[in-house]
Amino acid sequence: MAAKLGHGEIVSKIIDRRPSLVCSLNAEGNTPLHLAALLGDVDIVIQMLETGLEACSARNNNNQTPLHLACRSISMEAAKLVAEKTNSVDLGELSFAISSGSTCVAKIVLERFPGLAREEAWPVQGDSLSTLLHHACDRDLELTRILLGVEQGLEKALNTNGLSPLHLAVLRGSVVILEEFLNKAPLSFISLTPSKETVFHLAARNKNMDAFVFMAERLGSNGQFLLQQKMKMATLSYILLPLWLVVLQ
Repeated sequence: MAAKLGHGEIVSKIIDRRPSLVCSLNAEGNTPLHLAALLGDVDIVIQMLETGLEACSARNNNNQTPLHLACRSISMEAAKLVAEKTNSVDLGELSFAISSGSTCVAKIVLERFPGLAREEAWPVQGDSLSTLLHHACDRDLELTRILLGVEQGLEKALNTNGLSPLHLAVLRGSVVILEEFLNKAPLSFISLTPSKETVFHLAARNKNMDAFVFMAERLGSNGQFLLQQKMKMATLSYILLPLWLVVLQ
């Protein structure tokens, strides 16, 4: 009750006398840390984390951990504290942090548990399961930037359809995300799809003119190489001529 009402001094006295109460449960299955995290009460959260980290993994009757509830709080400081101290985070917690807009919390989680980013557990393009970077390439620039910064080589991962994160970014036509890849993972642009299509094929086939023009202008001679690789020039000319005319104007 003291944690729910935000009475920090009372909480401190209770913890001093009976620290085991930090892991006690109410009727909803919430620990005091759950309630303090939901309130966003940083001082109380700190006190409880200093007592022990077991409560970080406790789940209430709705299968929610303190991190879940902290991501619903008005203040993100409590959520960041829990993310920095907890001994484990699962995909459900990470997914909730992302879907609730708590990108700063997701960043902490990914820096501490980078293996989560490699899990093929994110549905993208129908039945395909992908990594989190594939998911982020659906126009989430901030998350894309975080992932390219915390886990080297993630841009090489393929989803269950054999597509790379950059392939999906090209299909979506997000130029700002393409620029992020160009700055941090430029070799991604030479990867081919299982059907031997280049990034230019993908952009042209999906009529993503902005993406095509961006790559044509920024890739330079490498772009010419990509255009020629594994292609029949007559077919390519037929598909790409309207777009090249735009580039040359």
